[in-house]
Amino acid sequence: MSDLLDDEFDDLAAAEPPTGRPAQPGDTITVAASGVTINTGQFSMGGGVVLTRGDHFILTSAMVEASRDRNGEPTWPSIIHDEQAQRQKWGQVRFVLGRHEIEPWATPGDSLWELHHRRAMDAARSIVDADARAEALAKVRDRFGQKPVSTSYTVYRDHRAEVATADAAALRQGLRGNYGVHREARHGQ
Repeated sequence: MSDLLDDEFDDLAAAEPPTGRPAQPGDTITVAASGVTINTGQFSMGGGVVLTRGDHFILTSAMVEASRDRNGEPTWPSIIHDEQAQRQKWGQVRFVLGRHEIEPWATPGDSLWELHHRRAMDAARSIVDADARAEALAKVRDRFGQKPVSTSYTVYRDHRAEVATADAAALRQGLRGNYGVHREARHGQ
């Protein structure tokens, strides 16, 4: 799970609330990292919910109670307002106090970005009117930016040539017998 980019977090921090106070029941919380699990305190429902980046939820008294440690202190709700404390505890920002609209992906090019980008492009390309389609494609480019470039290489090896080279080296070292036949048979050639 990736954390918010520093610039993105600064933008969020400048928006509503943070008053420097810990989160309280009734506050809206934005999830900043996918895969975060919280205990809702609804034990008849299993209690735990896995959240995705960009999700929002209302902090409840049951959630605060369910988060208490063995000393009776609330854990994660007590540091929602403190970016540094979250980074120290988890190595990333997981929650932002207040309702913020953030994309569900953390990094352009990651699998969620690819999925959402592909869906947006498909929807834009399906528009029949040329002007409306061009406008929709421009909105997709504005939202997603440039697709990251990646390069991969595939190296194909000629195993027969490698076996022949190994056999020649063995012969030069004075190894005799059926060394070459054995190697070829072993490699299925």
